[in-house]
Amino acid sequence: MSSIKNAINGLNKEAKLTFVLGKIISFDKGGIQSKSNYIHVRQHNNSKLDKYRIDFLSLLMHPVGVILYITLLSVRKNEQNFGIAEDLWNLPTTQTAVVNAIVLTRLNTDPNGFCILYVDNCYSVPELFVMLKTKYKILAFGTVWTNRKGWDQMVINLSKLATKVNLKAFYNPINGLIFGQWKDNNVVSSLSTLPLDGSNITM
Repeated sequence: MSSIKNAINGLNKEAKLTFVLGKIISFDKGGIQSKSNYIHVRQHNNSKLDKYRIDFLSLLMHPVGVILYITLLSVRKNEQNFGIAEDLWNLPTTQTAVVNAIVLTRLNTDPNGFCILYVDNCYSVPELFVMLKTKYKILAFGTVWTNRKGWDQMVINLSKLATKVNLKAFYNPINGLIFGQWKDNNVVSSLSTLPLDGSNITM
């Protein structure tokens, strides 16, 4: 376990020294297969082809795919705060992981305006997107699960029986959130704080 931590810390340190942050970043979850019973951060995920995995959270710069930051995803209490800034420990899990990556890579310090962050649907939640925009100067977009807190299922509720390419959207002017749904093979839901006119926002 210590060798994994050392490798991650070394990668994050060198990435911070080497790469200049771009304007388009993605936050994603990935993993590798693990057959060892001795790696205690290994998790079981029945939805994956490789059921036993070591999962990672990563921050990637587009379009080159450079890893800016990576950390372990663990369900064990004594490992959950590995690499997490102490003042973020009390945030909900979905918010802690994303905000910590932003703080440690200084993504929120771009003097030229807002960066755009594409977020994995495991971490897309309205409350987080509002926080990223108002506190960290980060505009966000991602697909989202409709059972997330803050998603109004009374307003954005496209039927599974809807015709293909059917689209439904709602803009909340109070917090600048755009809720959207469209019908592909299934109903896809999305969340965004990007400008409605597609313009770049500067501060």
